[in-house]
Amino acid sequence: MEYTRPVSLYNEYLDYFGFSEAPFSIAPNPDYLYMSDRHREALAHLLYGVNTDGGFVLISGEVGTGKTTLCRHLVGQLPERINVAFVLNPRVSAAELLATICDELNVEYPDDASIKQMIDPLNHFLLAANEADRKTVVIIDEAQNMDPDVLEQLRLLTNLETHQRKLLQVVLLGQPELLELLSQPSLRQLLQRVTARYHLDGLSSDELPEYVAHRLRLAGGRGQVFSPASLRRIYRLTGGIPRLVNLICDRALLGTYVQEKLSVDVTTVLHAAEEVLGMPDRSPWIVPFAAVATMIVLSLGAYAWSISTQSGGPHTTPAQDIATAPRHTEASDNTKALEAIRLPTKVDPQVSTGPSPSAEEEKVQTRFSNPFFGDYRSERAAFAMLFSNYTNTVNNSGDCDELQRFKCVSMVGTLDQVRRLNRPVVVRVDNAANETRHLVITGLTDNVLLSDGRQVRSDKFLQHWNGEFTLLWQPPGTYQRVIRPGDRHPVLIDVRSRLQVDDATSENISSYDDPLVQAVRRFQLTHGLKPDGLIGVQTLILLANESAVDFQSLDEAMTAKSAGDS
Repeated sequence: MEYTRPVSLYNEYLDYFGFSEAPFSIAPNPDYLYMSDRHREALAHLLYGVNTDGGFVLISGEVGTGKTTLCRHLVGQLPERINVAFVLNPRVSAAELLATICDELNVEYPDDASIKQMIDPLNHFLLAANEADRKTVVIIDEAQNMDPDVLEQLRLLTNLETHQRKLLQVVLLGQPELLELLSQPSLRQLLQRVTARYHLDGLSSDELPEYVAHRLRLAGGRGQVFSPASLRRIYRLTGGIPRLVNLICDRALLGTYVQEKLSVDVTTVLHAAEEVLGMPDRSPWIVPFAAVATMIVLSLGAYAWSISTQSGGPHTTPAQDIATAPRHTEASDNTKALEAIRLPTKVDPQVSTGPSPSAEEEKVQTRFSNPFFGDYRSERAAFAMLFSNYTNTVNNSGDCDELQRFKCVSMVGTLDQVRRLNRPVVVRVDNAANETRHLVITGLTDNVLLSDGRQVRSDKFLQHWNGEFTLLWQPPGTYQRVIRPGDRHPVLIDVRSRLQVDDATSENISSYDDPLVQAVRRFQLTHGLKPDGLIGVQTLILLANESAVDFQSLDEAMTAKSAGDS
């Protein structure tokens, strides 16, 4: 019996485990990004590179380690003043690459334009953006597929500059072959312009169970359904590569459903891995043990060989030494991550650098250099502060289990997502001393506004935040799970009213019919959600935001903060 199933059975598998959506999709969804130590370091390098003036940022990694997902997460975090061009298919000519960049930035150029006829309006666009204090970033995925002459044209683009700064920042994402490509003597000038680089490895054996639990939790599951032994086997089979983990976990969950089991065991993982790793087609439930053992040995051998070829042996040329990214044998803390990208500053103590800052200026500088020095050590204390913004909680104890009308909802996303949901949230951060703190975000401008009145620059905040946040939500009385097209549910009466879909009769007013599905999709698209027509927590929160309900919004918090400052 193969795991591949029709859509109806696939939906049954999701319902069987209580998932609102597939937890192990291989789509690069930044909402599901798990911030391992390696991913946090890579994001810190990206943020540093994007915020410098010009040059190249290089992020390399094996297939499926999460480079694209991380970069999509970065794009969601960037402020509005940064123009972004995302190039997904770089296997093009120099002229086609220029046309793609111009199209992404909405730069007009003549039909059948030459390279010069595209560079001229692009240069004009970059100069205008610079005058408006805007930056422009080009992100190129799968950059190992680029031809050397196209890379050289890209380097020439970074020559566009004023007397003070470069006008274009380029981020290259690619597999390890990209490092070999850049080590060619003809590209040494480009390599010298790399201002930040990082090699992204797979998850560690300790991180993999957390990664799996993280995705299960976001999909609305009922906790960890993988046995510890099955997780250890998944790590041995995948080497911690997230995409392979996702593929095997998805097939293993489907196999567990087919067998009507409650948890995933090692045998199910082995059969799932056989399909994912492309073994000969046979019934997965009667595969002889010897064949399974052979598959494991081969896959582990291939993985060990790939690691040895990347990390073993001395390099023979200086160019190769320059192009090789550092390997990490153990997780490094946040202090090391920040030190790795901090540029040294030499100050002569004999030379005065200006007037001494006032006490208030020193206080502000301290807050920005160490933004999490006075936060809540206790998660419960942070939730008590969050609860104080609401009038219908049981008390301000900070215990989510004591809430009556409200519910604590945890998600993983971006600052833009928090802004869209428009609720104060509790987040967890790790400060420079690797100490866990909890913050209550009450407003978002170009900075992150905290409950005690402090403001933290978004770039500094992102260096310490793993993307998880918790908000309060008042669910409709009978809501339990995602509402799908064709369902009947009392909540749909209110949804129909809010979206002003009034063509229903009394018999189908609580049915999720096609007119209501189309209205929900339009609403989701307007509010930045995936227009899939599924009515889940985020859709219901945004619908509630459309009317006068009992919650404090980020908008109100920002207004109150501004009034207090004036």
